[in-house]
Amino acid sequence: MYHHIPPYQLTQFLNIHIVYYVYMVKNKFKIEGFQLPYQTVTIVPCTKDADTTISKKQCSIRANEVKKELGKIFGGFTEIQAQGGYYSEDKNKLIEEPVFTVTSFARRKNFTKNKDKWLEFVKKKGREWGQESMGVILENDLVYVDTKSKK
Repeated sequence: MYHHIPPYQLTQFLNIHIVYYVYMVKNKFKIEGFQLPYQTVTIVPCTKDADTTISKKQCSIRANEVKKELGKIFGGFTEIQAQGGYYSEDKNKLIEEPVFTVTSFARRKNFTKNKDKWLEFVKKKGREWGQESMGVILENDLVYVDTKSKK
């Protein structure tokens, strides 16, 4: 039987196993390296006005903007295409939408220094893209950034 695993869960699963593997390899072979323990994920919607899908080109432009900013702020990223959804009380229906998840990892100092800058960028893009809110994942906690608030 086929079970769908959401991309963020797959990423978490792979990250845990990769970290364990690196730990084992480092301890056995004494490999030098560094750790990036702080994970951020930006969910890039491919819709406007809640349920109107935008073109693939427009969605790709959005994802590229986020990748570029995360690259500048945290040094790198991983992008995954996915399908997201939520129940809209305003429209009284389930909304499903294509999305990109853009994941980045950082050291504590870099994360602490740049977290607010990243969240402001997400809020600004959400406003530009006509989103009520933007989903971000901070250390495995899903947070919705209100794009309409002044704070």
